[in-house]
Amino acid sequence: MMDCLFCKIISGEIPSEKVYEDESILAFKDINPMSKEHYLFIHKSHSKNIVELTDSNSEHITSIFKAISKFTKEKFKYNN
Repeated sequence: MMDCLFCKIISGEIPSEKVYEDESILAFKDINPMSKEHYLFIHKSHSKNIVELTDSNSEHITSIFKAISKFTKEKFKYNN
């Protein structure tokens, strides 16, 4: 999407400090962090807003939560 800030970050058009990336998720440090560990996790496929999520693409939310869990466990060496 031409004017989408997040699409530009994903494409590298806008620089970011990446902290996690896989085939469908990108995470990066917030440019105006509200805390020491402030990250944004986004799906690489464009969605205008959450209303665009349907049964056919609702797994995007699941994949974001899985990425957050994986990142947190690796970063903080958490083993359950």
